[in-house]
Amino acid sequence: YIQRDIVLVLDRSGSMLDDNKFRDLRNAVRLFVNIMKDSPVEERVGLASYSTDATEDIALTTNLDLIT
Repeated sequence: YIQRDIVLVLDRSGSMLDDNKFRDLRNAVRLFVNIMKDSPVEERVGLASYSTDATEDIALTTNLDLIT
């Protein structure tokens, strides 16, 4: 198994409010986290987002519940 560091970079701009895009994005993040929880390797995942500016929302962590 290969241990990986993964950072999700999410769009939080106003355009995400159109057509339930933000809801779909949240569902995709939940699905991703559930898949990572089933991984035999303890992955580190981080979360960043952008709109006008970019932010580091969650530093790399093995606590995947923080990501959702």
